Amino acid sequence: IDFLAMEFLDGETLSAHLKTQGKMAEARALEIARQLCAGLAEVHRSGVIHRDLKSANVILCPDANGSVRAVITDFGLAGINTDASVLAGTPRYIAPEIWQGEPASKASDIYALGVILYDMTKGLDADIPVSKEDPLQTVTSPPDVLTKGLSKRWARTIVRCLDPSPSARPL
Repeated sequence: IDFLAMEFLDGETLSAHLKTQGKMAEARALEIARQLCAGLAEVHRSGVIHRDLKSANVILCPDANGSVRAVITDFGLAGINTDASVLAGTPRYIAPEIWQGEPASKASDIYALGVILYDMTKGLDADIPVSKEDPLQTVTSPPDVLTKGLSKRWARTIVRCLDPSPSARPL
């Protein structure tokens, strides 16, 4: 008999948290961002591309000491070999190159991470400014407009993650 066993995650999604609590304080967002980066780095080190990284696929599990453990979930679209002919994922988190028919990559996961960071620091209701001519293709706002009100650390990170060019994103 085949079966699948998983850890029970007692917590709420990052998406649900942001809907009820709004944007996060910088220190809390940084704690969660570090964990997400470490988790995504391990996924990529294993040769896997998530393909559907989003705030609804991150569970925030409170620890007994009051800290939070962020867990990346839902690897249903993940894989080692990605097919450019398959468009999969959640539109808001899909990198521009995916819309143009390129295969998913580490860089496209980094783009999705950038959207999550934006969600945490600006609030889930904050729209990422995109091209009015082709809203699914690219972020067109200058970095200072995109990151208005954020510290320089967050601004640099988010702008790099959301860069329209995959080669310009941090890996």
